[in-house]
Amino acid sequence: MTRVMADPDLPSRSAAAGPIRLPPWQEATLLAVLAGLVASGAIWLVYHHLLPARADMGTHPAEAWSLRLHGGLAMAVLVLVGMLLASHVLPAWRRRLNRGSGGLMLGAMAVLTATGYLLYYAGSPSLRDAVSALHWGLGLALPVLLALHMTRGGRWKRNFFRQ
Repeated sequence: MTRVMADPDLPSRSAAAGPIRLPPWQEATLLAVLAGLVASGAIWLVYHHLLPARADMGTHPAEAWSLRLHGGLAMAVLVLVGMLLASHVLPAWRRRLNRGSGGLMLGAMAVLTATGYLLYYAGSPSLRDAVSALHWGLGLALPVLLALHMTRGGRWKRNFFRQ
């Protein structure tokens, strides 16, 4: 009979010492930037799709400014996700913690990054329309995905019941 040895670089779930928490400054920064990103995208959606443009004014200035803010915050999120890969994602993945919702978050961020790139550079109107719908649908769902991930990690439960 052959005995299978566990990889020493990948501790078992029982060896895990709990969730991989972000330092408070990192969590606050990430949540603030993500909130700004979602809000600026939602504001753009409202001005672009729900409020009619006046013929004498063209598009509302808030539409352009919300899109500029959204692009800037998207760059900040890319930096923060890069930081999270080293400090949060890889250690949790090695410990086999929260892989489902964490993978869902990473996948959502990857799709949002790719669709954001395509929205900026795609030339075909039909491609832009399809990519735009995917981008704003997933972007509006991002807070729910994040809440799911944080709940699965147990942080919200512990903080709620500690009060």
